[in-house]
Formats: sequence, C-alpha cells, structure tokens
Amino acid sequence: MISAATLVPCIAIVLCASLVQGAAAFGSALVAMPFLAMIMPARDAVALSLMMGVILNLMTIGDERRSIAWRQIAVLLPALAIGIGAGTLILKSIDGPAFKMLLSLVFLTMTLAMLASSSLKVKPGPVTAQAAGAISGLLTGSTSMGGPPLVLYLTGRGLAKSALKGTLAALFLLGNLFALASLLGAHVVAGGAAAVTLPLGAVMVPGYLAGRRLTSRLDSEVFRRLVLIALALAALLEIGLSAAALV
Repeated sequence: MISAATLVPCIAIVLCASLVQGAAAFGSALVAMPFLAMIMPARDAVALSLMMGVILNLMTIGDERRSIAWRQIAVLLPALAIGIGAGTLILKSIDGPAFKMLLSLVFLTMTLAMLASSSLKVKPGPVTAQAAGAISGLLTGSTSMGGPPLVLYLTGRGLAKSALKGTLAALFLLGNLFALASLLGAHVVAGGAAAVTLPLGAVMVPGYLAGRRLTSRLDSEVFRRLVLIALALAALLEIGLSAAALV
C-alpha cells in the first residue's frame, strides 16, 4: 500500500492532517486525501484516509465524550449508512485519472462549502438531515471526504462547540468504520492495509496533540479559514494535473 519511496511524504501528510484536525476541529480527510492521491493509487488513499480518521476521531471523542448529541446521531445515521453503500459502488467502478479528477472536484466543492458555512443561517429540518446524511455517506464511501455536509447541518442546529466536535467525531467514526467494512466486503481494498495505518498512529497522536495546543494560541476560526484557502488552491492544482493526465 505504501512503498519506501512514498513513506516520507505520507508521514508528512498524515502529520499535517492530524495537526489541522486537532487545531481546527474539521476532518483530517479533507487535508490528507488530495495529497495522498498524488503519491498512491486513489483507492489506497481512500482506505488510508478512512483508517486515519478512525484513530483521530477516537481521540476527539475522548476529549468531548460528555457532549455528544446522540439524538442527532440517531437521526443522521440511517441515511449516512445508505449513502456509504452507494459510495462504495462508485469507488469500485471508477479508478485512474478520471477518479482523481472526481476527487479533486469533490474536494474543491467541499472546501468552498466549508469556507462559506459561516455565512449560512438556514435552520435545517428533518428532510435536510436525511439529505446531509446521504450526501455525506456517498462522499465518505467514494472519496473519504464526507465531513462538510454533516458540519454544515449540525452547525445549523446551533450545537455548542464541544457538542459539535463530539457529535461530528462520533458520526465520522461510525461512518469510517462502516465505509471500511463496505470496502472490504466489496473487495475494493485488502484487509492488510490496516497493518500500514497502525504505525502511522505514532505520527497522528503527537500531531493531534500539537494541534490542540495550537488552538490556545491562535484564533481557531482564522486558522481554519487559512487552511481551507490553502486547500482550495491545492485542489485547483490537482484538477489541473488530473486534466492533463486525461488528455
């Protein structure tokens, strides 16, 4: 899954994603996925991103476990699971440069949606909940980048910061586990991939803890926006590279 040539850049990507997750409290997949897809097959990148999310979300749950809004999870989980199953089928049927282009477009869309989220004042309802869960599941199963729809929905519910972080972490953990099971069941990835992820936990833990400490010194919202702007520029670069590969 990870060759000797890609080990060092992979460690750097995982470290950065873990630091951003700890500091800005949004999905590590949004940071890691486009860069992992540059150095390994897209399917392997999705699997690694999902497994990395399991470890990081477990740490977030450990910090925010008393604030989790379980009722919100019960509302969103069925649609999330259905969407993940559909996303797995997409990942199984598309590969190569075309899939990397799809990843880049999804990545750019999700990044721009996160940048615009602070200006959205829409109060979501039950239909929106099912739509958010299904879209998030579809993106999680196919690209591992399913966080923004859930972030936008739960932000609109007016949850306190700790409740938002804990609830999102619990949803992402369940979604990632279900997506990994779905990918294994569909034979999209091999079970041995987990053995590669566990050693990377040694990088994720200090990265996440450093990010948590960083929030006490920086305005988390400013940091979040700077990261997202940088990611949007990276998405545009990846779209250009993917388009060139398709020509």
